[in-house]
Amino acid sequence: MIRILTGTLSDRGSEAAERRGVLDALPRSGGASGYVLLKLYAFRQAANPQQGYDVEFCHDRRWAQLVFGRLRQLSSVGKGLFDSTSAFGPPDDNAFLQKNDATPRHCLKRDDGGGAALLDLLRILDSSTAITSIAITSIPIISIPIMKKYLGLTGSSLDLAALILVVAPAFLCYGYNQAVAGGLLTLDSFLEAFPQMDTLNTTGAQRTKNSNIQGTVIALYLVGGIFGSLSCIFMGDRLGRRKVIFIASGVSVIGAVLMASSYQLAQFAVARLVLGFGTGGYVATVPVWHAEISKPSKRGSGVVTTGFFIGTGITMSLWVDFGFYYLRGTGAWRAPLALQIAFSLVVMASIFLLPESPRWLMKKGQVDEAREVLSALEGVTGDVHTLSEDMNQIQRSLTLCGQGYFGDVFRMGEQRLLNRTVLAVLGQTFQQMCGINAITFYATTIFQQYLGLDGTTSRILAASIALTQPVGGVVAYYTIDRLGRRKLMVSSAAIMAALMAILAGATSARDNKAALYVAVVALFLFPFIFTVGFAGLTFLYATEIAPTQHRAAINALSTAAVWTSNFLLAQVTPVGFDTIKYRYYIVFACINVAIVPIVYFFFPETKGLSLEQIDQIFTKSNNFFDPTPIARSLIKREAARRRNCYTVEGVAQIEDVGRHTDLRKETSEG
Repeated sequence: MIRILTGTLSDRGSEAAERRGVLDALPRSGGASGYVLLKLYAFRQAANPQQGYDVEFCHDRRWAQLVFGRLRQLSSVGKGLFDSTSAFGPPDDNAFLQKNDATPRHCLKRDDGGGAALLDLLRILDSSTAITSIAITSIPIISIPIMKKYLGLTGSSLDLAALILVVAPAFLCYGYNQAVAGGLLTLDSFLEAFPQMDTLNTTGAQRTKNSNIQGTVIALYLVGGIFGSLSCIFMGDRLGRRKVIFIASGVSVIGAVLMASSYQLAQFAVARLVLGFGTGGYVATVPVWHAEISKPSKRGSGVVTTGFFIGTGITMSLWVDFGFYYLRGTGAWRAPLALQIAFSLVVMASIFLLPESPRWLMKKGQVDEAREVLSALEGVTGDVHTLSEDMNQIQRSLTLCGQGYFGDVFRMGEQRLLNRTVLAVLGQTFQQMCGINAITFYATTIFQQYLGLDGTTSRILAASIALTQPVGGVVAYYTIDRLGRRKLMVSSAAIMAALMAILAGATSARDNKAALYVAVVALFLFPFIFTVGFAGLTFLYATEIAPTQHRAAINALSTAAVWTSNFLLAQVTPVGFDTIKYRYYIVFACINVAIVPIVYFFFPETKGLSLEQIDQIFTKSNNFFDPTPIARSLIKREAARRRNCYTVEGVAQIEDVGRHTDLRKETSEG
């Protein structure tokens, strides 16, 4: 920020009033198309000692010299800046507003010294000025210009577009890929194409060999996901969020095309690896990008929708598999494998129409672009003061974190990066270790082998179970910013522990029909509870607690933990069911019981806090136990501050009593 003019202006007339004016300028590169942000504070002690004016507006850069010169002239004579209605003397109010396509929210009172001065300053602006709203209250607010970019959307509309065009298709594709292959392994046409994975028509040693091949080929998708996530450690901050999402989506398209067109096992195996690599890349990056462009009040509900989309994708894949189950020919498995391409193409077509992360832009020194993005995200009602505060918070966070080397995440330091990394990785590990895949991936087997149902009925019920996940995603959307992250995780883990214990007991009594009905209810409830407390929430939490400089690296590690846990469970679960049978559920019951105290004591709450405020939770901590109480205190202070915010006829008015008190003290001293 460059301070152009600071001074005390004294009226030499009989009013005996003292005034103080401060002019700040934020230069923007880009020649005549740029703008300069002017900020003027005025206090009228004679008329009303308590009345203050906080005036902020923008204009084309080429008018800067005229404004500065006129203000210097007025300050030298000490009169006119706040009282004169003809200091700059151009056209009348309405003509100016119409000329600049502005929308008056309140009348500019001619007898109001501060308002008149504001009008006089506005009158010199060029017609190219993009004033989107004018508000004169006790604190006048004028919005920053919004460029016609990002599909012409701003504010909530822009956030919704990001959700629909990128987040939704990305995580629909992720959920779809999680389950689509499992339903194709018993198709005759699939086994004819890849006899090496046939475990239905073989016995003895051949069946064991084919089973191992099948497990390895299917698991290559998870291996690719691990390396795809880890690649973001190096690509995430170098290329930017949008480029990584675009490239990763393109890689997943290549993998899907190779897989759907496979005629040999080697091609199918390589395709699984490539598909996993691409999926891992965008799954690690999309939550980071979405969190960094979201407002604190909407970040939780926005990012947690990933759980809804994952569940919807899983549901879609199961029903698509069932729909193609009776189709003859290779189309029965090629079509389901190719369908996912549509999701990735939507992401690739949309991502560059939407804004880059302003935090990444600030990190790369692209301050002007970051300011432009923040102004668009704030929308037409976003005021410049809030925008400046956001910019300052981000810059302070970046300065505090330093350069952001990868090795730093394994050191504690002032930022307690190791603490954050451990929490992010633990949260994502809990997502898989709670036992969700033992339910969704093996639901058909459970219905057939443990509950004695036929194949068709088992497939229908298994697909129906997945329908509860989108419902859980809706519940999470409406509760995440009300109840907070911790309450959802703790309560969900406790309920899942009980459900796993119920499943163990119910499936152990195969001859008890009532117990089997209870088992079915538990099978349907578990995915619902999981989605409420873990499916999308852990992606959100890992993103929130990581500082800007290390967010890509920490989120890459935590997402890799998801894929690694998934891979390990995929290898262990079949063996677990074969050896200890229903007792395998007890293992997950114990894990969920352990999750409850770990989250309660070590995971700080983050609801309602900006990403930079969350940094303060850790910088003020001295050990692993401190973040939780510090976060509780910070949230209370933030809630108290927000109670001082109110809306007058649709214009946000912020009463910062402390700031005004300090300015009034300075005025009286001047």
